[in-house]
Amino acid sequence: MAAKIYKFPEKIPKTPRSIKDLFSAEEYQHYVTYIEQAEIWRREKKSETLYEGYPFKAPSEVPIRGDMVWYVNESDNFGVWVINHSPQPIARHKEILFGWSPFVRYTVAPPMEPVRIDSTELRNRIVWYVNKDGYGQYAVIKSSGELWIPIAEPENWQDHNKIYGYL
Repeated sequence: MAAKIYKFPEKIPKTPRSIKDLFSAEEYQHYVTYIEQAEIWRREKKSETLYEGYPFKAPSEVPIRGDMVWYVNESDNFGVWVINHSPQPIARHKEILFGWSPFVRYTVAPPMEPVRIDSTELRNRIVWYVNKDGYGQYAVIKSSGELWIPIAEPENWQDHNKIYGYL
C-alpha cells in the first residue's frame, strides 16, 4: 500500500519584492541616484571623514545621548551609532525588507554605511535609528540630543512586509 502524501502550503508572496513594485518611479529613481552618488563618495570623499581607530573606535567616548550604542560592521568595514527602540537585538537581516521608503529598512543593524558625510564631526551625529517595530533609517542627532528623522512613518502606512507574508 502506497503512502499518502500531504503537501503543506508554502508562503508565497502575492507580489514581487522588487523595489520598483513597492515605490513610485520618482522614489525609485531618487534611491538609485543616491546609491550611484554613494559609490562616488566612497571613492573620492570617505577618506576625508575617517579618524584614527575608525571603525572600531567610536568618534566620541561619550555619546550625545545615553541610548546610543557604537556598532561596527567588520565585513563592510564601517561603524555608526545605533539607537534601537525595538525589542530586537542589534543584528542584520539576511533579506532586504523595505519600509515606507527605499531608505527605510526592516533591520536593527544598519545595512550599509552612511554616506555623504563631509566631516569627522558629522560621524558623531549620524545614527541608525530603529523604531519600536524594527524599521531603521539614518537620522541626525542635534547638539541638544534631539533626533532629526528625515523620513517619518506615514500615519496611514500599512506594512507591506506583513501584508505579503515576509514578516
